[in-house]
Amino acid sequence: MNYAIPGHVSYRRAGDEVFVYNRKSGRIYSFSDTGGFLWLRLAEGRAISSLPELIVDAYTIDNETAKHDIEKFISDLQDKELLVSVDD
Repeated sequence: MNYAIPGHVSYRRAGDEVFVYNRKSGRIYSFSDTGGFLWLRLAEGRAISSLPELIVDAYTIDNETAKHDIEKFISDLQDKELLVSVDD
């Protein structure tokens, strides 16, 4: 499955943090460390399937934990309407 950042969402990187604004809800979210790293990869258009390897390479974490954490992060982003699934 592919995902995209919808048009009502904007973001800015400030130092080590990424701030994400959902204009639809009026809420601002901040991601640091792994969350910010993942958000920026998603914003680059990286495939979800490539993320576990990137996380394993960047942080001290095993592949299964990385997959689980990424699935939860993606689910949380969808719940907050910061990420939507798109057809291939």
